[in-house]
Amino acid sequence: MSQRTTEFLTKPPIQRKSLAQLTGRVAKRVLYPLIGSLMCLTPVTAVLVLGWLSQYCRQRVIQAVLNRGLELIEDVKLPSHGSSKNATLIAGNAASTFRRWPRFLSHLKRNTLIGLRTYSVLFVSTSPFVLLWLFSWWAGWENSFNKGYEQAWVGPVTGIVGTVLALYLLNFIPFAFVHGALFDTWRSYFDIRAVAQIRRAAGWRFVGLVFLTVILSLPMFAAKTLP
Repeated sequence: MSQRTTEFLTKPPIQRKSLAQLTGRVAKRVLYPLIGSLMCLTPVTAVLVLGWLSQYCRQRVIQAVLNRGLELIEDVKLPSHGSSKNATLIAGNAASTFRRWPRFLSHLKRNTLIGLRTYSVLFVSTSPFVLLWLFSWWAGWENSFNKGYEQAWVGPVTGIVGTVLALYLLNFIPFAFVHGALFDTWRSYFDIRAVAQIRRAAGWRFVGLVFLTVILSLPMFAAKTLP
C-alpha cells in the first residue's frame, strides 16, 4: 500500500455541519441583529436590549482578560448566565429557550432589571446637556412665534453650551457604561477616576469608535425618519 493511500485512509473524515446548525448560525448573524435593531425602536423593548448589551459587554471583557492569561480582581465575579458566545437578547441558550421556561423567565427578568438600571444611569448622565437642548428648543420656538424679541440670543447660546457639555460628557459615558456593566453595580457607573483612566488608555482609538457608531446609526435614523 502506497504512502498516499495510507494517509488518505488514516485521515480523519471532514465533519460537515448539518442544515440546522448552518441555519442557526445564519440566524444569529443576520436575524438576531435585525431583531435587536427593531427592538430599539420602542421604549419598552429597548430596555431589554440595554440589559443584554450590559451583560454582553461584561462577558466579552471577562473573556478577553482570561484569554490574555490575566487575573480578575476580587470585585469582578464570573458570570453565571452563559458565555459571550451564546448570550442572546432574552435567554442564554436560544436553542433551548422555549423548552426551559424557568430559565427563559429568569433571563428575561435579569435583562429587564439590568436594562432599567442602565437606562436610569444613562438618563442621569445625559440629562445635563439634554435639558439644555430642550430649553434651547423651547426658546427658539418662542423666538419664532413672537417674530423675534430682545432675549432671542438665549436659545442659541443655551444650545451651544449644551453641545459643548455633550461633547465632553460623551467622551466618558461609553466607558462608564462598560465599567458599570463589568462590576454590575450602580456605583461603578459613576466611578469617575476609573472611567477617566480607561478613557485615557483608549487614546485615539475612541475616535474611530465614534465614527463607526455614527455610520452604523444611520440606518436606524433612516428607518425612523423616512416613514
